[in-house]
Amino acid sequence: MLLNDPRTAGGITEDIGFFLDPNRYVRNQAEIIGTPQVAVAASEILGGSPTPAEVEAWTSASAARDLDAVTILGVQDGPARAVALVDAVAQAYDETIRAGIQSQVDASIATLEAAKAETEARLANLDASVAADPDNSALEAQRNAAIAQLVSLDTRIERLSTSAALYGSGVQLYVAPRSATQTQPRPLRNAAIATVLGLIGAGAWAWWRAERDQRADDRNTPARILDAPLLAVVPDYAEVGATEPVPTVTAANSVAAQSYHFVVSSLGFALDQVGGKSVVVTSTGPGDGKSISGLNIAVAASEDGRRTLLIDADTRVRGLTRIARFDGRPGLTDLPTNTVPSDLVHDWSLAEQTTVRFVPAGTNLQGDTAGYFRSLAFRDGLPKLVGDHDLVIIDTPPLMSAAETIDIAARADGVILVILPGTRLRHLTEARDRLALSGTPILGYIFNRAKVKKEGYGYGYQYGDIYGYGYGSDAGARG
Repeated sequence: MLLNDPRTAGGITEDIGFFLDPNRYVRNQAEIIGTPQVAVAASEILGGSPTPAEVEAWTSASAARDLDAVTILGVQDGPARAVALVDAVAQAYDETIRAGIQSQVDASIATLEAAKAETEARLANLDASVAADPDNSALEAQRNAAIAQLVSLDTRIERLSTSAALYGSGVQLYVAPRSATQTQPRPLRNAAIATVLGLIGAGAWAWWRAERDQRADDRNTPARILDAPLLAVVPDYAEVGATEPVPTVTAANSVAAQSYHFVVSSLGFALDQVGGKSVVVTSTGPGDGKSISGLNIAVAASEDGRRTLLIDADTRVRGLTRIARFDGRPGLTDLPTNTVPSDLVHDWSLAEQTTVRFVPAGTNLQGDTAGYFRSLAFRDGLPKLVGDHDLVIIDTPPLMSAAETIDIAARADGVILVILPGTRLRHLTEARDRLALSGTPILGYIFNRAKVKKEGYGYGYQYGDIYGYGYGSDAGARG
């Protein structure tokens, strides 16, 4: 078995509260395989024969010296029985570790849920205080900090749940057991075979690890995996003088703002090709900036004179709804109880002359979130919301964090992925394959928060041998 500590594989160490040295982890797991707890579970899997004591006596586990791997050896009076014994022990170990991780995750989620409830109560008080004293900048800052903390707590809860499901016991690869019978020893031949197999195994392991750790450090790399074009490179806001999350409003002449206008132009052509007008904006994981990207795209499209609608379909986090301060207003989840979908569309004023038509997450947030997006009410209601709008931007949960994203994408005309530099390529492959299930095409991707450097005049984006000026696209101006 190739192992990877599930507490670190999902990036959840900070939430479950401890970290084990990876050099010790595999050795410890080999010891756990030989414990009575695993023996009892293996015996149950085999129907009680052999007994737990016999399982302990007839099996052993050893950790590889140079690999994150454990080998299980079982001895029985027949090849088939030996194979069944080893399989049962491996299954019992998997179930034991998975249950332990799930228990830790459940306890951590309970703690985070309690912190979330306290933060929501504090936010409600701050909302009331700000309403009573709207010019108090200190109260406004406290309110924004509470919103940010609430979003962070939601993200951590989702990450814990997703990681527990994805990484489980930490068994990355399980090679089925094979039987071996006693034969006359041939030490020289066996040593030669072991050497060759060891070299092959080490090479395969190195290749496997390298493949899993490849990252999108170049802005053009995702295009080869997604089979979709780069729509724009959006720089790190702070590095181009845009200090607010909506540069299309607060820093209209910045490179960041112009990047979103470039997205709108490219998106218009892409939607024309598929004959649609609605697009899902999502990402592989939380924190990639999909919601802010969707908002800026909506603002840029509105400024171009398009009749644009922005929908907050990330009903778990409700990031856009909170930024807009539209909590408590009817929205997307109120479709089943609202016979006039247009009543769910609100005007979101971001500046004196900048307004975006917006559908918040809504008030009916109870029950099965994923199930709602498969319901007839959602399927029938979404086209009515789209109505006569020229462009509809739908913010959804990250692909790898929530099941409903695929269902929402299936009702849209296209998908935009927001990708951070350093995203693992295997995550992009998983996102591509998952979106393929929806049947909705990936129209392109945004390379977000790219590092920039000043040189001469303008800003450049440098990744490998690629260096471009202007909007961060090959179509931008060269200088």
